[in-house]
Amino acid sequence: MKKILTILLSAHALLASAQCYPDRHNTSWNEGWLSCTPNDNPIPDRGLSHWIKYDFGNTYTLSEVRMWNLNDNKRLGNGFKDFAIDYSVDGNSWQNLGSFSVAKATGKSNYEGEIVADFMGDTARFVVLTALSNWGGQCTGFAEVQFGVLEVTAQLPGGMDNECFSVSIYPNPHVESFTLLATTKCDGPMDYSIYDHTGRLVKSGNMPENTAIYEEMIFTSGMAPGLYHLVIQQDGKISRHPLVKMMR
Repeated sequence: MKKILTILLSAHALLASAQCYPDRHNTSWNEGWLSCTPNDNPIPDRGLSHWIKYDFGNTYTLSEVRMWNLNDNKRLGNGFKDFAIDYSVDGNSWQNLGSFSVAKATGKSNYEGEIVADFMGDTARFVVLTALSNWGGQCTGFAEVQFGVLEVTAQLPGGMDNECFSVSIYPNPHVESFTLLATTKCDGPMDYSIYDHTGRLVKSGNMPENTAIYEEMIFTSGMAPGLYHLVIQQDGKISRHPLVKMMR
């Protein structure tokens, strides 16, 4: 079954609940990614450029790429026009998917974006989007991008041990819930926190004190699809785990 891995550049979790059509994008100026100063590209041949790099935290078999351009009426010219997509499994050896174009956004609340590229089943963990031109603005960016996922080709690390506790997470990626299993020999409560890509805390909880084995099914129905970070803490010890939520 095809799934969608949404790389969130905006408060899409809030927007989806307010829109009649989930693929539509609003006209807020602060919804998106914008670059006004070129920087050294992770791909040396591309030099100084406007670019954004994604680390999915896992290797996926990818399909269609859907993009929403900047949809603020005063900044439509800053939107992507022509851009390149490069991808990698290890972050060192890169392949070029090609050069693509995206139309200028309409500036209307019913703007639905468009399919701009297709990986056709190629696998990647890292993707770099590099702007080649825009629609005449002084900066360059877009509002949101979604990557279609055909299958997971390598599971994320499911556990991490330290001298205090060990943690397992499964399944990961997940759709609606995952199980957190912790075994500890330390005293004091164990806390967990889930952060989104911006560092915003989206969910938290804790296990009772003096519990050697703790197992909880954590539901994520209120979280948008994307990459999160699960942080476990107890007795001054911390472990961090990438956590991916998929769209059904």
